[in-house]
Amino acid sequence: MFPDAYLVFRTNRDLLAHDATAGGGVLLAIKPKFKPKSIDFSAIYEQFSLIDIVGCTISVDYFVINVIVLYIAPDIPVDYYEQFIESLSLHNAIQHKN
Repeated sequence: MFPDAYLVFRTNRDLLAHDATAGGGVLLAIKPKFKPKSIDFSAIYEQFSLIDIVGCTISVDYFVINVIVLYIAPDIPVDYYEQFIESLSLHNAIQHKN
């Protein structure tokens, strides 16, 4: 699907959580020159399996940037979404540390 010029990170949709039989998930394609490193969201995904998430850190010049791709279905309850955002903001891999 992608030429070798990209590194691909993906998370397949949890079909049992979504009561589905096929399809879904998120994908992120990054050029190797940005030195991408996968972010481990397994603990968040276990707790919030209705939200698809994948991410990596990239290096651009002297900056390290977190790139995160989400799919949040339109019928997700607001409180579920709010709890997810709170957990994401506390995730060790994406906290800004000085």
